[in-house]
This record gives sequence, structure tokens and C-alpha cells, in this order.
Amino acid sequence: GYEHFMLKEMYEQPKTVRDTLSPRIKDGKIEIEELGMTDEEIRAINRIHIVACGSAYHTGVTAKYVFEGMARIPVEVDLASEFRYRNPILDANDLVIIISQSGETADSLAALREAKEQGIKTLGIVNVVGSSIAREADKVMYTWAGPEIAVATTKAYSTQMMASYVLAIQFALVREQITEEQYTGYIKELQTLPEKIQRIIDDKERIQWFASKQANAHDTFFVGRGIDYAISMEGSLKMKEVS
Repeated sequence: GYEHFMLKEMYEQPKTVRDTLSPRIKDGKIEIEELGMTDEEIRAINRIHIVACGSAYHTGVTAKYVFEGMARIPVEVDLASEFRYRNPILDANDLVIIISQSGETADSLAALREAKEQGIKTLGIVNVVGSSIAREADKVMYTWAGPEIAVATTKAYSTQMMASYVLAIQFALVREQITEEQYTGYIKELQTLPEKIQRIIDDKERIQWFASKQANAHDTFFVGRGIDYAISMEGSLKMKEVS
């Protein structure tokens, strides 16, 4: 029913974002059952290392702003190919988060094994159930985005962002960096996202009008600061991938 899979997967985003959030938000509270971390363990985290490739790396850059700003945990983001070769300094109280759509990204898998060799706690944020990273990580958080056929990621990126936000909000509450009132507010905001994404997708004619105005451009610059810088990196990558 669509011209190509990427378009189909863009249109599936409201549903996949809902599928990522729904099982983890119950009675206005976040419950990440598969995380299996006690409040004491969450409080004990000294530093988070996020390791990924491509668009998943951009998710990590965004997540850094969210974790540091909200939960006040220092975060380092590494391209998986660099992490394993730079002999990273890891502490027993660190948490290494590996983000991958397929769960089979070779460099990300090697980085996961490097962290495990050093005895560091690992968490995989992956889409494909039973994939190598899902099996080998100490804990796994599935994004439930469904099969992604298009090469340029759409819904997997969105759901990775949702998983990161949910984690950050929960960590912030446990570490007493946000109030119960703020916590409730963030959860309500998260639950409005599928509808907001749908509104943008439904505005097809206006988006096509904007696109037609820019279609003949020779160069495009994506400019942003802070969290918008991370989003700009992904926007820039998308433009390069599909044009």
C-alpha cells in the first residue's frame, strides 16, 4: 500500500512508539520489568557509556543530554568501532548501554563483549528478539518496533529514543533528581507523542510543499544547539542516505 518500505515505516511510527511505551507505563508509573535493576543499583551508577553505530549513535547523543540533564548521571557516547579500540576506562559501578536495531551490529557486539570482559554491567536496547546483543547483554530492553525492511531507519530510531527517555525518567526519579509531580508530567507528555507524530504525518500536503521548495538545493545545513544538535545529526544523515 506504499511506494516503498521506508514510507511505510515512517507511517508506522505512531503505532511503534505506542508499542514501546504502553507495556512500560502502568497506572501512571514507569515499570521496566525486564530491566531487573534495584533502586540501590540505579543509585550506585557512577557513569553511563552509550555505545552504538549510525542512527543508533545519534540516539545515544540525544540520550546523553536527557540522562545528564534529568538524572544528573555523567554519560559518554562512543561509536562502537572506537570504543573497543580506545581501551576505555571502565569502573565497576558503570553501566554500558548498547543500542542496535538488529542486535547484530558487529562493532556494537564487539564493544559489548569488551565491557563484559571487564566485568561491567551491560544493557542492550534492541529491536530484534533473540538477537546476539539481546542474548549476550546482562539486561535487554526491547523496542518492539517490528520488522524494519528499509535501510534508512525510521521507526527503530523513534522507538530507541522512547526507550532512552523512559529509562532516563525512571533513573531521575529513583535518584531523586525530579519530583513526583515532574515525573507524572513527563509520563503524560510521553503518552501524547504518538498522536503528535500522527498529526505531522497527516500534514502530507504541507510537507510536500516544503520539500518541493528545497528539492533543488545543492547543499543543506542542519543547525541546532544542545539536544537539537543531536537531532540535526540524524536529520543530516537521513538527507544524505535518501537523496
